[in-house]
Amino acid sequence: MNSNIFKFINSLNKFNIEFKNKKHRLIAYNDVFYNENLFITHFLLHKDFLTSPYREIVLNYFINAENTHPGSAFLLSQLIVDNFFDKKSKNINIAKKSKSNLVKYFNQRLNKKIVNDFINILDFSGPDAILNCEVTKNSQFTVEKVKFPNFSIKIHEDFDQVFFKSQDSSTKNYLTCLYDGYIERESEIFSLIEKSKSNNKCPILLVCRGISDNAIRSLKQILLKSNIFLYPYICKFDNTDPFALEDLSKVLEIKTHNIESGDNLHKAISENSDFRKLKLFSNKIQILSNSNILISEINDQIKKTNDAEVLKYLYKRKNRCSPNNVYIKIPQNKVKYLNDYKAMIKMYNNIAKNGLFQINNKLYSSKAYNKCIKLSNKFIETTFNIGYTIKVGDKNVS
Repeated sequence: MNSNIFKFINSLNKFNIEFKNKKHRLIAYNDVFYNENLFITHFLLHKDFLTSPYREIVLNYFINAENTHPGSAFLLSQLIVDNFFDKKSKNINIAKKSKSNLVKYFNQRLNKKIVNDFINILDFSGPDAILNCEVTKNSQFTVEKVKFPNFSIKIHEDFDQVFFKSQDSSTKNYLTCLYDGYIERESEIFSLIEKSKSNNKCPILLVCRGISDNAIRSLKQILLKSNIFLYPYICKFDNTDPFALEDLSKVLEIKTHNIESGDNLHKAISENSDFRKLKLFSNKIQILSNSNILISEINDQIKKTNDAEVLKYLYKRKNRCSPNNVYIKIPQNKVKYLNDYKAMIKMYNNIAKNGLFQINNKLYSSKAYNKCIKLSNKFIETTFNIGYTIKVGDKNVS
């Protein structure tokens, strides 16, 4: 074993102690703050590691740990030092999954005010919520719950910049039509355009399997002259999600027309359309109402199957038509909290699924701890097996 590894581990041990005692802090946004999630940042800036041959190696391990669970790089660094000096952790116990332990875990690592706000968000959201973080131009911190069905279907790329260049979404009452087929000619949807004209030129939402380039070019000219907005969304058939269009049909309670039915397309595409209030994005359709028809069907199917893959897809369909999305909207002047909230969401999910360990009166994510034990062992094994070459005169000795 060469002396470089001793020097590196001793420096790492010293750095760990300093970091634990909050000697390393950042100044940003007119504030001074400490955070375990910033361990890698301080490590990269520390002068003792800038020229170390082990810097890049250990950095890869730190990043691996962070990707598993935020804040794990510091835990891994401590375990590497303990492993090197053959120190074994004692009093490892499984901690109870409880709200109080979750709060204690967060408070050991993060600002208590942020932790308290996040726990209130969890109480508001409920156990089945999907938490999302975003920065907004609003001056106030807000939390919004959205339970409207969302379908990830994209607008045709030629219309993306037309409708969503200067806005993220569009909420209107749309003349909605679902066609389980491919539009070859613009004439196939003339009846839909005529129906729009007779209803004060209301905007049209057309969901289909695809549209030919010639039809797209002609439609643009016709719509421009008619001053009618038509939003064509393409729902290609996908083996991983074969019921997407059918589910959309049932949630909207609008019949999906299929050319194989034998009906006249020109006539049927208009007759099977109806008005629905929707919120359109470039990459999804949000339905501002909810139907229990599909949810009841899916719940019945869930009860009747034990197939893991089928259940996974059924729950995906259920979450799509009855979601519980919570949006944490952080104002720009408080953007420094964005990473903390994102980290807490990931920590919460890991802890809810895998639980906590209590080690020497401190709580740890069991998933993070188990991962870091493996990484620390691998790091020590790797560094001990690194070969090196010594040049003696004109000869190399390995």
